[in-house]
Amino acid sequence: MTDQEREEEFKVTDKRKFTADGAPRAEEEKSELEAPGEAAESETGPPELKTDVKSEDFQMTFETLVMSLSSTAMVQLGLIADPSTNQPAQNLPAAKHTIDILEILQQKTKGNLTASEQKLLDNILFELRMTYLELNQSIRIPK
Repeated sequence: MTDQEREEEFKVTDKRKFTADGAPRAEEEKSELEAPGEAAESETGPPELKTDVKSEDFQMTFETLVMSLSSTAMVQLGLIADPSTNQPAQNLPAAKHTIDILEILQQKTKGNLTASEQKLLDNILFELRMTYLELNQSIRIPK
């Protein structure tokens, strides 16, 4: 294969939206860099992620974050079936890690939460810690 054949076969198209110095790329520059006959990505836009949840129906809040981490910990503790297998499975080291993350959130947000946010975080941490201790001790001490 000659160099000319390789050039015709392999073409590089720069579709970045910004120049090397970080400035937005002008529309004329974008179209010049595209290979002839190819539709510009900006015309069609990037592919949309399709989810069942509409973005206007979902609002990320501190409570949502805490509940998400709590659900993750409950799956890791084996209290809830793992969504990928539909079977409960314990992973105590991972559960401890998730509980530790919630504890860090508690420490770093101290004094900056509303009363309801603080109560939610305190209650969830208490329940997760007690469940973790109960499961961890039942593994170590046979009954």
